[in-house]
Amino acid sequence: KRQTIFEGAFFEENVMIRADLLFPEKDGYRLVEVKSSTGVKSYHVDDVTVQSWVMERAGCSPSSMALAYINNKFIYQGDGNYEGLFAETDLSSQVKPNMSQVQSWVDAAEKTLALTVEPTIAPGEQCTDPFTCDFIGYCSPPEEGVEYPVEILPYGKAIASELRNDGYKDLRDVPAERLSNPKHLKVHAATLSGQAILEPEAIQQIQALPYPRYYLDFETIGFAVPIWAGTRPYMQLPFQWSCHIEQSDGSIAHREFLDLSGNDPREMFAKTLIEAVSKHGPIVVYNAGFEGARIK
Repeated sequence: KRQTIFEGAFFEENVMIRADLLFPEKDGYRLVEVKSSTGVKSYHVDDVTVQSWVMERAGCSPSSMALAYINNKFIYQGDGNYEGLFAETDLSSQVKPNMSQVQSWVDAAEKTLALTVEPTIAPGEQCTDPFTCDFIGYCSPPEEGVEYPVEILPYGKAIASELRNDGYKDLRDVPAERLSNPKHLKVHAATLSGQAILEPEAIQQIQALPYPRYYLDFETIGFAVPIWAGTRPYMQLPFQWSCHIEQSDGSIAHREFLDLSGNDPREMFAKTLIEAVSKHGPIVVYNAGFEGARIK
């Protein structure tokens, strides 16, 4: 009797694959590749295509091919039942037409492996898409004499590429008139002067804040597979906070919370934080997603 196979290995044409799940069907096996993403990516289709090609070469052509991925709408009830955690999309109609291309992929890979010298391919977008290559540091070492590469401009991929094409490598060599984004101009000015730029208005606002002042930092975690009732996959759950409390005389006290119980930390996180901060006084929080501090 045929059974479901987990991590079934196949080796053909010098290519080895491990199929995550093979479900027996009347006319063969249904191949299901499992990913931790929340949807189907283009490279997932290529992944399943290679697996199907190797299985076909091994004489075990899958009857259908699918991708299982995380359903981020799933809410765990805390009862150990994870039915509905995964969503599934059939990729057969996309995979089968592409299988004829795999031999050329394999041939190209073998040709590269057979080289006795390193490929002369300039680093580019292929080094980070869909994932960052482990050798990117080796292939893109720091350039001699370039201390502040133009790529340090925040969210400035397009302008950095434009500057590179025009021969600019170090941000200090870039004329200010080549930049229009106010943030880029600030970074440029700070790089040239070597001094941090402190906005007068921001200084005035901070000096005007009443006391006590609460400087808060907190951390969250998001599980692919939720472990606490009422939570979803990748839901951001706060489990730690740290707060420095500044008084008018300049003294600073520190309060903190870190959950080590293993239970859902949200309630204790909220209770301890409420106890640490009074009803009066501003709370200053830095959030990288907002590129700066926020005062509550």
